[in-house]
Amino acid sequence: MSSRLAQTDLVEQVIYIERPLPITSFLKFLVGRSDRDGTDRWKRVLSNRSWLMPVKDKLTVLTTIAPLPQVGATSLFKMSEEIRDRWLLFKLNELKKKYKIDRPLVWVSHPQLSERVIQALNPCLLWYDCTEDFAAWPGLPDCVRVQIKATDCWLSKHADVVTAVSRMLYEEKRNINPNTHWLPNAVDTDLFLQPRETYPIPPELRNRTHPILAFVGGLSEWAHDWELLDKVVALRPDWTILLIGPIIVSAETQRMLAGHSNVLCVGQKSYQDLPAYLIHSDVCFQFYRVERGNDTRNGQKLFLYFAVGKPVVSTPSADVEEYRNLVEIAGTAQTFVSCVERVVVNRSPEVVRSRHEMARKNSWQVRIGQIRQILIDANAR
Repeated sequence: MSSRLAQTDLVEQVIYIERPLPITSFLKFLVGRSDRDGTDRWKRVLSNRSWLMPVKDKLTVLTTIAPLPQVGATSLFKMSEEIRDRWLLFKLNELKKKYKIDRPLVWVSHPQLSERVIQALNPCLLWYDCTEDFAAWPGLPDCVRVQIKATDCWLSKHADVVTAVSRMLYEEKRNINPNTHWLPNAVDTDLFLQPRETYPIPPELRNRTHPILAFVGGLSEWAHDWELLDKVVALRPDWTILLIGPIIVSAETQRMLAGHSNVLCVGQKSYQDLPAYLIHSDVCFQFYRVERGNDTRNGQKLFLYFAVGKPVVSTPSADVEEYRNLVEIAGTAQTFVSCVERVVVNRSPEVVRSRHEMARKNSWQVRIGQIRQILIDANAR
């Protein structure tokens, strides 16, 4: 979103604040045990010799640091947050002077940015873009969960504009703040709405049996229904199950995936590479668990699937009910298999056009237009 906003005339400068890098992660980086995200960010900071990185015209990324990771002890967590906030405000005040910004428009997408920092910035307009219920994530220390809930509550009440990515969050937030808008995710239609011949078949898909079922996105133990996928794969060993994205799961789930020769894990791919994998697949799917952490999300990948015109089968989660006319919804493995078998043979041009039309309605051009109108209305009040 920050990159898209920087390409418009809506703002003069965008400062994107990354989530903090704990100092302890630097030690992991030095010994080669940091995760991919931490490694990439520390390399960037060290190569630039700066916490700031100009990305393009009007867009600068600010990498923040925290003394400690999100720890369970409340006193240590509060101390770490206090130090991080002081450091962050120091850097932001430097940027305000550099770009001659008196009262910035502050756009918050994660409620871990503290109320203290937001108020100190003295925003001309505070926009809370609620992208999911982060407090519903499993495994969070209680002190972190309490802080996220408190900041979310404060933002929902005091923001000049609240936008919610899912229908569930929209219904909840508009009961708190009357200036709440439903603002789902979006897709780059210029990239995905291309003829099949535009993209050659990826090497991993050559000689693979069809139908190929494709999933795009980060894969975790808690968010995804691995039991359902295991059953689907076992029911149809002649299908190819394509998983595109980083996988962070238990050893048991890793063994399950390795035990199925028809599961193809290709890792994370760049956004520009995704169309080739989806266009040369037959069906796209989602297999999220039905729980609040997922139900407060909007299925961003749905719009990618619609843009390439593919049929979609999904578990009943992540706002999928909003698109029931274009998505087959399955709660069990057997129903999932039946849905795939039904949609894979339906190549009706009318159905494909309906998917493309839904993607166009959720393009970035449309979304930026909605943001523009919300800003105009907010400034007029």
